[in-house]
Amino acid sequence: TNVTMLFPKPSLQIVIVLYNSGPDLDFCLESLVRSLITTKIANTETPVNLSSQDSNSSVVNNYQGSHYILDKVTVMDNTPENPPNLDPWITRLPIDYVASATNLGFGKACNQGAKRSQSEYILFLNPDCFVSPSAIDTALLHLSKPVHSTTAVTSVLLKSMTGEVQKTCARRPTLKMFINESLGLDRISWSRNNPHFVSHHMREWHHKESKFVDHVIGAFYLIRRSVFESLNGFDER
Repeated sequence: TNVTMLFPKPSLQIVIVLYNSGPDLDFCLESLVRSLITTKIANTETPVNLSSQDSNSSVVNNYQGSHYILDKVTVMDNTPENPPNLDPWITRLPIDYVASATNLGFGKACNQGAKRSQSEYILFLNPDCFVSPSAIDTALLHLSKPVHSTTAVTSVLLKSMTGEVQKTCARRPTLKMFINESLGLDRISWSRNNPHFVSHHMREWHHKESKFVDHVIGAFYLIRRSVFESLNGFDER
């Protein structure tokens, strides 16, 4: 079958920083595999439909999602004395494991991990996140649209294991906001929608629609590499 690509898929690196993460990493990696199962073989229109008995097979087609090519899943381990067993994953994901001799901290580990790829986008992902099958595709498709060309970072709706929405977005903080929060003024019912009493946490917003915000949480932090590198990465202090 001759196939003409209308546009190239953007490349993605996922960076996961570990610190005594235990079994959470396995659930996270399993969710990443499931994100790739809906890919297409050799850029044809034939979808990959893996049944449950095939879910242990290697993911084909250079680890592609519907709208991206997964370059690496870089696992930065800040607790190398207790390394994770990555053997079940090395044929299913492009695992890139780095054990640090010391605890580098989150920011420095992210920066060092990001240097191990030249992908167009970087997703910093917490090891305790279970990613829904369409989450990465949806976020990348959103960020890659021309209308969002000036957007640097995007995230997704986060839910607890019980389905409760995690209100994680925030405003650029001011001293007044910290005072409001420390005094509990942002939690009084009559003040919740009053701009004079808000905190930097956007608890009054339901988080169930797309919206421009000042800050998204680092649990699922999708950023353009060009922006990340122009800022010299995260502050390591």
